[in-house]
Amino acid sequence: GEHLVARVARDSPAFLAGIRDGDILLKCNDLDVAAWRTQPTLIPSFRGTSNTGPVQLTLKRAEKTFTIAVELNPILAPEATAPGEKP
Repeated sequence: GEHLVARVARDSPAFLAGIRDGDILLKCNDLDVAAWRTQPTLIPSFRGTSNTGPVQLTLKRAEKTFTIAVELNPILAPEATAPGEKP
């Protein structure tokens, strides 16, 4: 399909925000996620957005659609380590 399906590890920031494995991401704020695959320029950049407040994610789980607010926290420090390296 055209939707993004979440893969969420237990106790990860996404899990703690209320996202579960298999949830389908429909919208990020007012952007339709399905359009991202055909129009990559629509993908928002969250770099340097630590002070913009929560992002509204519209998700679908089974037959239920719901919206949650997720605070974006920096995941990588400015001096990020290469994949596979231990910090």
